[in-house]
Amino acid sequence: MHKGGWSIIIDELWDSINVNIKLRVAIFNSSNNQSINLNQLGHTVERQLKNSYEMSYISKRFQVAIQKSGLDNMPNRKFLRLVGKKITVKVSVQYRIITSELSRYPNELLIQIRSNEGKWRGLYGNAALGGSYLNLNESIVSGIIRGLDDNTIPHELGHSLGLLHVDEPDTYHEDARQYYPVKRQRTKDSLNAMFSGGSPYMHNLTSTVITPRQMDIVIENYRFGNLNR
Repeated sequence: MHKGGWSIIIDELWDSINVNIKLRVAIFNSSNNQSINLNQLGHTVERQLKNSYEMSYISKRFQVAIQKSGLDNMPNRKFLRLVGKKITVKVSVQYRIITSELSRYPNELLIQIRSNEGKWRGLYGNAALGGSYLNLNESIVSGIIRGLDDNTIPHELGHSLGLLHVDEPDTYHEDARQYYPVKRQRTKDSLNAMFSGGSPYMHNLTSTVITPRQMDIVIENYRFGNLNR
């Protein structure tokens, strides 16, 4: 059974947390357009993920601390202390070109390019929530490589990391932490990568931002085994 390509390594120190997000990708072009440069697409996936998901921020976390008694025969006391930790997130991508879906390794996420026909006609792409694949329409791939679409890959891979659309009411019921009320949608958060395609704020070039709160949710999803399904 395929287990997907996401792995997250967390190195937690007293005052900082280093998060290394690694993605292994198998790229398969099953479309009618066999002229697409798949190596360029692989480089683009890494560039766009770094742009959207690499970040540094301060997060309040509870840390076990020890209060020394200072008295003979009196034990030290442990307690929880709220501290601000600097979280630094780095992203790396390893990709491989395959000529058959069966050539995909168990530890890889599949990026498959589909022909612009049938159920795929007019669809940019899709990815299952917490899943291990990303489908891209052949008609948009050249634009992605040329830098005309910096949203689709971070957005769809965001779904594979467990992120929901920030503007859809259903999100409030599924995970209220990820929902943006209308008033918030009009602020600087209008550049978020996870707006739905029907949102007036979704733009191929500017909708690229993943927030620290969303990153905390990604890390939580990985820790609880909700990715690579």
